Amino acid sequence: MTTEKPLYIELAEKLIEHITTKCQAGDLLISERELIAKTKMSRTTVRLALKEVELLGYIKTIPGKGRFVTEYYQEIMNIGNMYSFTDEINKLGNVAKTIVINCNLTFASPLVAKNLGIRESDKVVFINRLRLSNQTPMMLEDTFLPYQLFEGLEKVDFSKVSLYETLRTQYQTIVSFAEEEVFANIANENEAALLQISENQPVLEIFRTTYSSKNNIIEYTHSVARGDKFSYKTTHTNKQRN
Repeated sequence: MTTEKPLYIELAEKLIEHITTKCQAGDLLISERELIAKTKMSRTTVRLALKEVELLGYIKTIPGKGRFVTEYYQEIMNIGNMYSFTDEINKLGNVAKTIVINCNLTFASPLVAKNLGIRESDKVVFINRLRLSNQTPMMLEDTFLPYQLFEGLEKVDFSKVSLYETLRTQYQTIVSFAEEEVFANIANENEAALLQISENQPVLEIFRTTYSSKNNIIEYTHSVARGDKFSYKTTHTNKQRN
């Protein structure tokens, strides 16, 4: 049994694709009347589609002037596509900044040891970072790496250099792929203070295990991202053609 999408949802998706690929913040969107004429859809369908797009934050209505593209879609980053925080921020035309809160050696906790595939008595490099875009706090990261693979890494100033670039140039380790789990949560007191949001505001928790080109686990990271600045989007493909 196949359930077809409502027409207004199909139109809303097409409008969002048009906005994200061809529009800039402040652009005037095609009018309701023009949409009706162009799509041959009913006024009700077109209005529902426009309302959906507005509710999702892509446009805003200014009475007497029309519907305008907002900055929302340009500010929201898809965590599912994010390989490098700095690179993704730069793609948006913003300035990325990293504040290193802590960078030292510690012993692996049971959770960290399990995810890195090491013993609890093993040393790990711990990096606690706050990531910002245009001076706005966006994400908190707790990163753990096996000390036996990256001796001396705790001495690097990661407010100035990229972690993955450092692994590549100084340790001849290339990131191949990562496994991630994403959960919805609310910010605790410490997270809210650092991210400059209200306590109990929605956040996304991301647990990431990263593998090298030699298929070794090289990183385990727990991140807390602002729910108003990030989304998680993925694509599913049906391999059955019948």
